[in-house]
Amino acid sequence: MTPVTLTVVHDELEADQLCGLLRAEGIACMYKPTSTGGALGLGSSMAAPQEILVEEEDASFVATKGGKLPNQSSFVKLTLAGGDSARYHPITCGGSCAPATLWFTHKGVLYTWQLKDAPRDAKTAMAKAADSAIAAGPR
Repeated sequence: MTPVTLTVVHDELEADQLCGLLRAEGIACMYKPTSTGGALGLGSSMAAPQEILVEEEDASFVATKGGKLPNQSSFVKLTLAGGDSARYHPITCGGSCAPATLWFTHKGVLYTWQLKDAPRDAKTAMAKAADSAIAAGPR
């Protein structure tokens, strides 16, 4: 199993909160200080930006410059913390199951995130991760 970075958050407290949401819903999560550093304390990673890591098979990430949000009536419309528009579609099962999906736009780029085996409150966890990624800025 290979961990991938889901997002980067401001500090260890925020990382612990987000991983707690994901773990409570059965998604393995861990965090570590980013390789870029930026700690505010002396010798402490508590105030350093943290990478949120999930298993590669649990997540999918795509970015499309100039992409547009899907406009299906079955998708839940969301507004992220910074005012960016988003759409959410929960896990659906028919002949097979489709993952929970969050689409959001930020600075002219459409981001598509999917979680397999998504938590019951995947919408909140995924929106919080998107908010954190936007707030952390480019990497």
